[in-house]
Amino acid sequence: MELKISENVRRLRRERGLTQESLAESLGVSFQTVSKWECGDGYPDITTLPRIATFFDVSVDEVLGMDDFRDEARIGETEKRAMELRMEGKFAEALAIMRELARDFPRNLAVQRSFASDLLHNTRSPEQQEEGVAILAKVAENCPDNSERLSAIHEIVKSYTVSRDFDKAKEWANKMPSIHNQLYREQIMAVILISARDEAVLTQMRESIITYTAQLQYQISMLMNYEQNFFHCGDREEHIAMLKTTLVLFDITWRRFGLETSGGDNLYAALYGTLASHYVETDAETACDYVELAVTNVLAVNPAEYNNGGVGVQRGYQTDADGTQTVIEQPNRTLADFTLEQFANEAYDPIREYPRFKAAIERLRNN
Repeated sequence: MELKISENVRRLRRERGLTQESLAESLGVSFQTVSKWECGDGYPDITTLPRIATFFDVSVDEVLGMDDFRDEARIGETEKRAMELRMEGKFAEALAIMRELARDFPRNLAVQRSFASDLLHNTRSPEQQEEGVAILAKVAENCPDNSERLSAIHEIVKSYTVSRDFDKAKEWANKMPSIHNQLYREQIMAVILISARDEAVLTQMRESIITYTAQLQYQISMLMNYEQNFFHCGDREEHIAMLKTTLVLFDITWRRFGLETSGGDNLYAALYGTLASHYVETDAETACDYVELAVTNVLAVNPAEYNNGGVGVQRGYQTDADGTQTVIEQPNRTLADFTLEQFANEAYDPIREYPRFKAAIERLRNN
């Protein structure tokens, strides 16, 4: 049984707007002692506990966290009993004891979510379904625990999907925590669209695959760069295998879905160029093969569609020491410019004088 003295002393002090120094003065101890209590580096002695409880007007049990232990024990026992009742098919009895538990612990969001889940899964009453969704909505809006919030939103989405209210299901799916759970959110959206027989699911899934493939390519490139140039580790054959696997994924996505104009060619070019660098020391002909493939993909890109432009000029501002701003203009750089810079790197020196490498570079320069 783990005591919760540190959490409770800190909570009680903050609730009353006290500093560690003022609490220490009231209790006749040093503020370093209070700091140790709150950090869990020490406990008040048996004679100090009653003074702390009296000062905060609470019981010694509350300072120790005994109430929390009793509450946790009751919650665990009730949830276990509810599970047993469900296994016996006694869903109404299970729901009744979970309702009582939720009533007695209105601020325990995990208990509230469990009760709401019972309402949604073990009853067919529209009123109880609505009650369950309302409880879960409060959990999703107020719970600081990301996993609890995600579980609550997932339950809401499932409920609306089953009831074929797809607009509300999508609305809640979009509230799932972003970035960290982006893939999970998109999987749920796909389930909603499939349930609605909405062909948009195909486009959404293809776009997701493309997005994650591009991210995979970037992460692999960064990993290899760090391993080779900063930590001087990593296995050449493993790097080549990862790059070739990424190329296979690209073939399944960018080419198969007919999205070559969506940025696929420049990513192919980057992959082929990186693969070439892995062969320059051991197989010059293979290295040149990949250089030529990179150049072919670069030349397939329409400069007007490439995100770095290639048409017109870029404008920026330079601020002088006196605050004067000067307009700076320079031509937009094309993918060919960036690729030429890549192949100018010393990593390609072993094949720089090869006729095939020279011819590929000349094609880029004449583009």
